[in-house]
Amino acid sequence: MGATPNIVTQVRTGTESVLGGRLTQQDAFVSHPNIFSSDKGQVHLFCVFDGHGSEGHKVSGHCMRAFPNIVVALKEELIDAPETAFAKAFSKVHETLLVDTSIDSYMSGTTAVVCLVVGSRVFVANVGDSRLIVVSQDGQAKQITIDHTCELESEKQRIISKGGRIEQLYDEKLKRFDGPLRIFKGSLPYPGIVVTRSIGDACATKLGVLYEPEIFTFELKQDDRYLVLATDGLWDGITCEQAGAFVSKIPTASEAAPKLTQYGWEQLQIKEIDDNITTVVVGLSNGQISSD
Repeated sequence: MGATPNIVTQVRTGTESVLGGRLTQQDAFVSHPNIFSSDKGQVHLFCVFDGHGSEGHKVSGHCMRAFPNIVVALKEELIDAPETAFAKAFSKVHETLLVDTSIDSYMSGTTAVVCLVVGSRVFVANVGDSRLIVVSQDGQAKQITIDHTCELESEKQRIISKGGRIEQLYDEKLKRFDGPLRIFKGSLPYPGIVVTRSIGDACATKLGVLYEPEIFTFELKQDDRYLVLATDGLWDGITCEQAGAFVSKIPTASEAAPKLTQYGWEQLQIKEIDDNITTVVVGLSNGQISSD
């Protein structure tokens, strides 16, 4: 019989979302401390989602609502067999999205970073190019997730093997191909998706775009200061190293999230990029979630 876990009354977190020059907010997030108890301690859930396509905001919203319920339903499996359970969770969210007649997910989808923390152990699952990093007390940043784009050779080859065409968009002003590599169906001008893994995007699944996440498990260290989850709007503006150095100087997670988001948005403006930014910052202390 496991020991009764201590109840954490308030976890130190911060969240922020900005439009970043876009007309629609297609990002969504979950910050749900103490989502359930286990014999290993309280379990905390943090997620970010970055929608794309005409109904990307609906897809990310679907994930925001669905993942907490599915995580609770799979709570025992997620602690004991995270790879199997996370695969089930992502599959379930994807399947329920496809049958939701209020959302057209044929050419709309979302990235996802889903993070569970229990004690000093962290379980992370991701599809797409949103990221989770761990920041140490001295500002060192370690990227935990992998960006699922055609820049990753193994992802690129899977798309090609399924008949996908990969190329940049042609920029009429520059008179050359420019921007990130995108996935197209044969000679057709769609779907034009950048990520090689996502939830939704029914059109792209036949081209090798997966909703199956990659899973990462790691132990927090004594000198870890923050977990930072953010959509690619932040990472298009600043590097993981810049984010780590910046937030390590900010005393609380509640201050760090809006300040880091603003820093990212300022850098996007310099680069003349418009994108939503959503950031979740989780405070850490002595190798565990920081709490009051």
